[in-house]
Amino acid sequence: MEISSCESQGGFNVPIKLGMEFDSDEHAYECYNEYAAAIGFSVRKEYANKNKVQGYVTSRKFTCHKEGYRSKDKRDQTVQKHRKETRTGCLAYIVISRQSNGKFRITSFDEKHNHPLPSSLSHMLPSQRKINVAQAHEVTARFMEITSSESQGGCNVPIKLGMEFDSDEHAYEWYNEYAAAMGFSVRKEYANKNKVQGYVTSRKFTCHKEGYRSKDKRDRTVQKHRKETRTGCLAHIIISRQSNGKFRITSFEEKHNHPLDPSSLSHVLPTQRKIKVAQST
Repeated sequence: MEISSCESQGGFNVPIKLGMEFDSDEHAYECYNEYAAAIGFSVRKEYANKNKVQGYVTSRKFTCHKEGYRSKDKRDQTVQKHRKETRTGCLAYIVISRQSNGKFRITSFDEKHNHPLPSSLSHMLPSQRKINVAQAHEVTARFMEITSSESQGGCNVPIKLGMEFDSDEHAYEWYNEYAAAMGFSVRKEYANKNKVQGYVTSRKFTCHKEGYRSKDKRDRTVQKHRKETRTGCLAHIIISRQSNGKFRITSFEEKHNHPLDPSSLSHVLPTQRKIKVAQST
């Protein structure tokens, strides 16, 4: 089944996923390259395995440009000013394999980088130099638009600072779906409103383990106390209303101080109980 959703004709990209298929290895490279432009890294063509008889490509690996380390130059002893080491041994990559139908499928994918990703400078990176500044910003904007609006069907992508939503409820629904994939539940912490017109100006959504349960005055008479489930977790997002009426994430803490429940169990968490099991897995 073809899962590829990379729109190569329009010059836009969506997050790369395992199982995506492409018409050719070059098509896969172009899509990964555009994905890289939005995220903020460049692509290196690592290797290409070919059929020994007919010579066609059977598999390829594309990596982050900071993959590995630069090999030692024999001239180093005579060079007075050495080149700065730019590689970090980054392990981010995709491997594509030729299928029986002639298409190429992503069979291995690591999205984590061990270095900062400067998306605003992506047009200056090696494999992005053919993309001008306007195109690089357009790709990035499109990527952010997709990741902040495609909440239908249970699709989840990492929350990022600067993401915008049509309403505060849209932001809550999106953060809730993100939470379902990560394995926690969402608490509505507060909502600030305009004192004159009454519309929401900012809101804070937190992990369900935020803070601690307040002490109950009846504790002295209760024989069996409820178990403390909160841990003082600081994970949260704050959204603020913009001049265009949309809500932007202005503060984001993704780290939790407790284990995250497996995604297969996320549907039993407080804000996930309305989501079907199939949606949360």
